[in-house]
Amino acid sequence: MNSIESRAPECEGGAPAENRDAASAKLSTKAAAVAYHSSTGMPRPRDTYDALFGDDLPANVVPLRPSPLDLPVMVTVFPDRFARTQKPRPATLRQMGDSILKRRAATKQALPLLKLATFGDDATDKGCLRHDGNMLAISGVEVEHDDETVSVDEVLAALRQANVAALVYTSPSHRADRPRWRILAPCSRELPVGERDALVDRLAAAVGDVLSGESWTPSQAYYFGGVGDAPDHRAELVDGRPIDLCDELDGLIPAEAAPAHNAEKRPPLTFAPGQLETELALIPIERLDDYFDWVTLGQALHHQFGGSDDGFGIWLTHSERSDKFDGDVKAMRQKYRGFGRNRRQPVTMATVRQWAQEARAAALVDQFDEDSDEYDSLFGDDDNDDDFSSTTEVIKAVEPGSTLDWVSLLDINEEGAIKGTLHNTEMIVLNDSRLIGLPQLNQFTMETVQRTPPGHKARARRKAAKPTRQLVGPVWDVRDRRNGELWSSARDAAVRSILEAPKTQGGYGLKITDRDLKAAVTLAAYSNCFHPVREYLSGLKWDGVLRVEQLFIKYMGAPDNAYTRDVARLMMTAAVTRIFEPGHKWDFAVILEGLQGKRKSTFIQILGKNWSAELEGDFHDGKEMVEKMQGAWIMEIPELSAFNRSDVRSIKAFVSRTEDKVRLAYEARAQKFPRQCILIGSTNDREYLKDDTGGRRFFPIECTVAKIDTDRLHREVDQLWAEAMSIYRAMRKAQPEGTLPLYLDNDDAAREAERLQESRRVETSDDALAGVVAAWLAAPIRTGDIDDETEGKPREITCLPEVWRGIGNAGMPKYQDSLALGRAMALAGWVKDGGRPRFANGIGQQASYVKRATECERSNPFTTEITHNSLNSKGL
Repeated sequence: MNSIESRAPECEGGAPAENRDAASAKLSTKAAAVAYHSSTGMPRPRDTYDALFGDDLPANVVPLRPSPLDLPVMVTVFPDRFARTQKPRPATLRQMGDSILKRRAATKQALPLLKLATFGDDATDKGCLRHDGNMLAISGVEVEHDDETVSVDEVLAALRQANVAALVYTSPSHRADRPRWRILAPCSRELPVGERDALVDRLAAAVGDVLSGESWTPSQAYYFGGVGDAPDHRAELVDGRPIDLCDELDGLIPAEAAPAHNAEKRPPLTFAPGQLETELALIPIERLDDYFDWVTLGQALHHQFGGSDDGFGIWLTHSERSDKFDGDVKAMRQKYRGFGRNRRQPVTMATVRQWAQEARAAALVDQFDEDSDEYDSLFGDDDNDDDFSSTTEVIKAVEPGSTLDWVSLLDINEEGAIKGTLHNTEMIVLNDSRLIGLPQLNQFTMETVQRTPPGHKARARRKAAKPTRQLVGPVWDVRDRRNGELWSSARDAAVRSILEAPKTQGGYGLKITDRDLKAAVTLAAYSNCFHPVREYLSGLKWDGVLRVEQLFIKYMGAPDNAYTRDVARLMMTAAVTRIFEPGHKWDFAVILEGLQGKRKSTFIQILGKNWSAELEGDFHDGKEMVEKMQGAWIMEIPELSAFNRSDVRSIKAFVSRTEDKVRLAYEARAQKFPRQCILIGSTNDREYLKDDTGGRRFFPIECTVAKIDTDRLHREVDQLWAEAMSIYRAMRKAQPEGTLPLYLDNDDAAREAERLQESRRVETSDDALAGVVAAWLAAPIRTGDIDDETEGKPREITCLPEVWRGIGNAGMPKYQDSLALGRAMALAGWVKDGGRPRFANGIGQQASYVKRATECERSNPFTTEITHNSLNSKGL
């Protein structure tokens, strides 16, 4: 037994010790197999174990952790190379080893072949079952070494060091002085055939790149057994882990992409004079102390020098740097001769060059590490007590111990200098102690700003002759720490001075383009985002006193009714909602009415805190409007009465939009800007709505007090917004998703809104004409016929010329008169019905108008029928 342990019952009748040992071994092996396949879920029926071990597993056997040497794997045996029949069966590595040692034949061709895989029944034209397309799954991998350069003992040592479970056995043509051997390495479970190549790569890395190319052929199988007496025939077991669990071996596979198996050999790398020696000198001793890295170096030099003694001499020179070098040059030369033959993916000096780059990066990190107190501004420094404001809490924290990690991410050239690339520039702006967290993105204005003072970098050496460059001067003064100071060209120039300064003065010695500097600052800003209004609102704590619904009542003297209360609550809630959910639907604007001097604009400014502005300009110019809205939370539309009818319609359309899509002057592409503000209008007049289509977008609020108490508003504005935040959170808790109901849902409030909106509409000539037209249209028709009823008949259809004459005009209306008359008809509730009947009194065929159906009439199908019947009866 290897290392498997189990508890077996005592043999009855005083069985001999050797029998007890055999029974214990048999029970232990079977118990381990059952436990293993139960834990992995492999489909292994109970009778498989019984057939393998000869009897049932006793119930009192308690297996411990099994060894892969004792776990059954599926093996397919082919009687000969023609493989017209197959014998799949489970077997352990121990059993395979015993079978290999016992089997003998007169010739190699008389031996069977073994494969750690299962096959289907799809035979080739010649009846062969062993081919790539017929493989179903693999239970392990089998590889071969036939270069006669590496002994069995060497490969056994390599497998033990890699902790790989395997069976190593010699091939029929093996001789002690001409070693040829094969390896069987089992998997922990059956795997797809497509994963075999990767497992062979692992095995090749474990044994030092000495496998034959045929090892990567999926269906390749090997003879097993000895020919004749075969005195040198061997089969040795190595305990360890299944090959599919040895993930760490992947790191030993060369980093460069592998060519196809029969691909042309890669040419050696080109080095400038002295470059190869420089890069080899950079290889740390730890690499040479590691067996696998030491072998990799030998393989790379063998490839670079074509297997010549020059490459071996360099390998020997650097091997002597390691304390683990044992001085056995003969064995080392023998291993060197075995490199590079039949390689599937040759190791080249590209791998060693990668080591050299890693060494340069490590040296760069060490250089930064030697700069004493370089990162003191991040973690506290007795010599520098900069007072940072609480706004630094929004900057992403850098934990102690991880500060130097970013230096290893810098891209360096072959001389160990930092390259002037966008990647490196961004990494420095993000992590240099003077720049960390400096550029930030204000998500409210979508601008790059600075709102914290620069950091500090101490001198690399306390007695350094040259000072370390810092970011100082008035350009770095921050006056507005809530919103930040706009990032300027002067700041870019100062950052460039840090990047391009010599290393002896705390710089990086870079040469960077304006494009890369601008991009690096922008990317760094997007890594440090903040929203000042969200921070303000989130930091408020409501005292529980209800104030929001009384906003217009207490401060403006508006009537205390459902309409005034609901409008105040909806407006405040909409303002909060659009901050946390930009673009949320709110297509209304409150209009503050009152004579000049009542402080209506001051009321809006105080309510908007630091984020109010006036919205003036061309409402058709989206770019101009977006630029004015950036950074504004409460927008005032001043003197609404000064706008004409077209302007009012544009304002209505503007108010109803939730986002704007424009290309700003400094941007290369168009962007969408979801609305983060609300609109409040102000006017000195009582009649200001000049749109005849209605004013439902506007909520009039009359200011009746002599002057708004702005001092009180200053004192209470934070609590007003705190309560509005509470209302918003409650609404979102009740409705986690979708659009919040920010509209008047109270019937009394809605009716009051309609009354006020109609009363604020400016009377026009169309309205006056509509009154005259409506009176004439309402008058009953009397023709003087005997059929006329006493009160006449109601008018059901008319046309513009008939109306024109009916209200006292002669002839036919002109074009402008027709337009005015049409608008008046619409105001009176009459619309075109699409017909062109012939009218009497010489009017002729004209477009007909009928009275707009009421909601009740539209729901009654008989109304339309009666109307059309009555028209038909008149011959119209």
